[in-house]
Amino acid sequence: MSNTLLTPTAITREALRILHTECALIKNCDKQHDGETTFGGQKRGSTIKIRLPNRYTVRSGWGIDVQDTTEESVDLVVATVRGVDLYLTDADLAQSLDDFSRRILRPAISRLAAEIDRLVYENSIKYIWNLVGTAGTTPANALVYLQAGQRIGEYLTPKSDRVVIINPAAEAATVNGLASLFNPEAKIGKQYIEGSMGRALGFTWFMSQNVPSITNGTRDTGSSFQVNATVSTEGSEQIAIKGLSGATQTVKAGESFTVGNVYAVNPETKATQSFLQRFVVIEDATAVSSVVTVKVRPKLYSSASGPLQTVSAMPLENATVTFTGSASTAYPRNLAFHPEAITFATAKLEMPSDVNFKAQEVMDGISMRILRQYDINSANYPCRIDVLCGSVVQRPEMACQIIG
Repeated sequence: MSNTLLTPTAITREALRILHTECALIKNCDKQHDGETTFGGQKRGSTIKIRLPNRYTVRSGWGIDVQDTTEESVDLVVATVRGVDLYLTDADLAQSLDDFSRRILRPAISRLAAEIDRLVYENSIKYIWNLVGTAGTTPANALVYLQAGQRIGEYLTPKSDRVVIINPAAEAATVNGLASLFNPEAKIGKQYIEGSMGRALGFTWFMSQNVPSITNGTRDTGSSFQVNATVSTEGSEQIAIKGLSGATQTVKAGESFTVGNVYAVNPETKATQSFLQRFVVIEDATAVSSVVTVKVRPKLYSSASGPLQTVSAMPLENATVTFTGSASTAYPRNLAFHPEAITFATAKLEMPSDVNFKAQEVMDGISMRILRQYDINSANYPCRIDVLCGSVVQRPEMACQIIG
């Protein structure tokens, strides 16, 4: 009996299955907006406005105090293209799906998955300001993970569906240090057999080689940094910092710092929290003379902004600025988060009418297209596998970096 050629639909579904399995971050992101990114002859690259929850203040007493509704949103730009191109002959397609997946699809799609997952991780981590752990120390004890859960809990993050993604070094140290905490008994056995973790300490656990390391800028280590000028503008996203020793010193996107006497606030009641508000730098910055002006998240809103308030007070001139970690040093950024913190979306692409071998499938909000056509110039069958995607950190308060 002759072999039956694999169909493009079967290949696409298998490719998506592999992609979904390999992407620790993406498969745990919010993908509810994926249906808004269909392209059919439209310009590739679209911006989706994602509305954030409205925030209000509560009045005290009988006197009415009507307030305006201020809607906030973030932009999700779907414009990142990643793909894998290869030749597929009829002989390749005559294999069983299992053999074809093992020999051809898995190596190609695993590489594609790693690239997409890495991009989303690196783009996201620069907008997540919460951070726990000790720079230069691989997380290995229960306390640091409980502190991550505490921190996102203080920002009213739901307890259900929380996820933690750690790099191989953190996984090895954590499995060794917390083996007895991963229940039930069958899961403990799996840890010893496979060196993996299930659900514990309020999180579902994943290991990923795509956990990025962020290298701090060349700003001085051990120097005394201060706010250069009081921040007075509500909604400001810039803080000028003085104390650098040279005009070419830098602060890099992803660096984290606190400002003296600037505390975090409860997102609902606006009560002052017990910890300083941590800021994350979202763009690289270079010093001018001894001052560097950094662009940060969260944006600075004081009590004067009512429901938008993010800090207990604005940074004052000469307030102490404390950076995390040493200059010019790389630190891994493991991540604890709720799926609603990060949104990932893919687009359904055009399906050309003059191509016979083609398919486009969606799995768990991830869309992939495969096209194969005879090339008369080379007498080959080139095949392209495409993913058009984008991501945005829509609720950064629901995520927390665990530095290593």
